[in-house]
Amino acid sequence: MNINNLDFIKNKYQYALILSSKGKLLSGAEINPCAKIGKRFILDHGIGTVIGETAKIGDDCYMLGGVILGAKGIANNPEGIRHPRIGNNVQIGSFSKLFGAITIGNNVFIGSGCVITENIPDNYMVYVKTENQLIKGNL
Repeated sequence: MNINNLDFIKNKYQYALILSSKGKLLSGAEINPCAKIGKRFILDHGIGTVIGETAKIGDDCYMLGGVILGAKGIANNPEGIRHPRIGNNVQIGSFSKLFGAITIGNNVFIGSGCVITENIPDNYMVYVKTENQLIKGNL
């Protein structure tokens, strides 16, 4: 089977899976083809990044490598939305992990190494200071 001959592809989803797999091999980032990504999204140094199937990323977002937008469970995940919803103008630092059907508001900054399992409102900053994670409002 020749990957450059796309005659064997029966639908758009299969084509998206092939492109996603090839992109993963070339970039080191795994982005599910069903994830919804807004305009002007930047994935900088994307190796190790995982964006799950039901994830949604708003416009003008910036994400560094190693970020995971994943589901909370490994097996028996519920149907429907299981991955984070990211608002507009959100910055996510390297190696941060966001799990579950949570909502991250607009204009949020998430520092490197954070583990987020709860909603974050608009205009908040989350970062790790020593072993304690801090959430601060109004950027």
